[in-house]
Parts: sequence; structure tokens; C-alpha cells
Amino acid sequence: MSPVESPIESPIESTIDFGAIIYRSADSSYVINNGMFHVPNPSSNLPEFYDLWNEVDAYAKANPQMVTVENPPPEPTPEEIAEELKAEFEFAVTAHLDDFARQWHGSPLRQWDSMDRARLAYLTEDFKEDGAIANQAYNDTWAYIDNNGLMEKVGSGELTLEQAMSMLPALTWSES
Repeated sequence: MSPVESPIESPIESTIDFGAIIYRSADSSYVINNGMFHVPNPSSNLPEFYDLWNEVDAYAKANPQMVTVENPPPEPTPEEIAEELKAEFEFAVTAHLDDFARQWHGSPLRQWDSMDRARLAYLTEDFKEDGAIANQAYNDTWAYIDNNGLMEKVGSGELTLEQAMSMLPALTWSES
């Protein structure tokens, strides 16, 4: 397929001069306005872009000399895939620990707005205790990940993200 042939018929004749545009062969989309605006292909199911894509496509067909083809990026190396998997796992673990730390003995902080005044008097001491518990949970979780090689197993594909997350120790607000 040449850079200006599209899999979708464009019934519109271009009336706008888009200047130089980029055609992304990986997804049949366009980049216009000196790289500042991405126009997704109609197959992306974003109906708000259909008319604009048809207009740009018609312009590209009428002005092939203004089209630069952007080839798809190279396939990632196994090392890049492993690093991406590890990053996803680290993000998921951190989000899991953050959710735990945002709670107070199992009650999400966002439910505190109806807390009575007497309980507020003890807030400082409660937070000291809870901070220690949350910090211990954080340390224990990362130690478990390190001791069991979970990061490497996720990076190598031996474990999926879901499998690794299900292996993490349960987090609880009771002191051990």
C-alpha cells in the first residue's frame, strides 16, 4: 500500500491545506500541524475524528508529495519487554501498598468526613501507630518480592502480573 492509499474510502475532497503531514503506517493514522495533532484512523472507534481523518486522507491522496511515511517502531527486544513487565509489576505493587496505606484499620480515609470529634482527639497517636504498620507492610512486601525472585519471574514471563500479585502476602492492620 502506498503512503496515501487508505483501507477506508474517503468520500470527502480536501478543502484545507494541511501542509506537510505524517502517515503512520502502524495504525493508518495521520499527524498534522507540525506534529502537534494526532488524527486516529476511523477503525479506532473514535467517531469525533471520522470527518477530520477523511479530510486529511483526501488531502494526502491529492498531495502525496506532502506526506511522510512513519514506519512502525521496531519490535522491542526481550530485555525491553522484561523491563516493561517489571515496571508494570512494580507499579501494581506500589498501587496495592498505597491503597493499604490510605486506610485506617480497614476503613478508607475518604469515609472519615463523618468522624466524630472525640475520635479526632486521638488522631495523632493513631496515625503514628498506623504509619508504623503501613511502613512494615511496605517493607515486608518488597522483602517478599526480593526473597522469592518475583520481579525476575515477572520479567522473564515465568509469572504473569496477576499470578505474581496473587502471591503477595495479605496486608492487615493488626500488628504481628
